[in-house]
Amino acid sequence: MSSWIHNLSQKLMSQEFRSYLCSTHFWGPVANWGLPLAAMADMKKDPAFISGKMTFALTVYSLAFMRFAWVVNPRNHLLFACHFTNEVCQLTQGYRFLSYHYSDDKNKVPELAPVSTAETKKSDRSVTVIGGPFMASAAPAAQLKAHLNHQCQVRIADGRCFKGLFMCTDRDQNVILSMAHEYRGDNQRYVGLIMIPGPHIVAMYSEPLAAPDSMYA
Repeated sequence: MSSWIHNLSQKLMSQEFRSYLCSTHFWGPVANWGLPLAAMADMKKDPAFISGKMTFALTVYSLAFMRFAWVVNPRNHLLFACHFTNEVCQLTQGYRFLSYHYSDDKNKVPELAPVSTAETKKSDRSVTVIGGPFMASAAPAAQLKAHLNHQCQVRIADGRCFKGLFMCTDRDQNVILSMAHEYRGDNQRYVGLIMIPGPHIVAMYSEPLAAPDSMYA
């Protein structure tokens, strides 16, 4: 055991290893490890946000660099390991993308937490469900615009909820809220003015509340 430790320490202190640490053969793969680490983080997110084109591009990219790392002299095992890991992650993301968009359950609407009875009685709340990845059809633009200057609660595909004053929308049904708060589970934070992309929206609840004139002062 002592001889093995001695040999390892000698190798780590050698001029050859120090040169390797200062070369692109080391720092190139280290920089590339950001790709698989980001992919691992994305695997925990809702598949509605996966880009099929980007996933395909990164799959081909890692395949090319795996071959390069193997045929280059000397072989770059660190680069090969980096892109092998990224290849596995991208293939997993590709499977999630295909399952989400092309499986039989792609139009299944997720179960939403109901609005409480107390809230409904308090504000006589009306409900608008607009287009999004989980919805079979989009609400007419006039129906959505009818809720301008109302206090709204917008729920998106990753489970978050935003509450604020509904200020604006467009033909793509993007929603702009002002003085908005974001809710994720028991956590809450103020986000101010925010634009929520229409394709990410699952449902929208609104209550009549005109915008105060003081906010334009």
